[in-house]
Amino acid sequence: MDPNQKIAQLLLRLVATGLILIGGLVLGLELLEHRLRQVELSWVKVGFHAVLVLAGLILLALSARLAARFAGGDDEDADEPPP
Repeated sequence: MDPNQKIAQLLLRLVATGLILIGGLVLGLELLEHRLRQVELSWVKVGFHAVLVLAGLILLALSARLAARFAGGDDEDADEPPP
């Protein structure tokens, strides 16, 4: 695996993990607040944070393919001598 591809995959995985952690934490806090304080649950907030978690999971699953696409974009012309 190309070193640039490894770096891109690491960065994508870090972003994906951050999305999952932040979305899951805030989603859990929203549900906890609803349960403890008996406040009405905002389905817009719950949906938004669930979408963040889902986006993080999808990004985590596709990180290898996306890293290959990002890192391998200009390597095809590297073998040809400059004009």
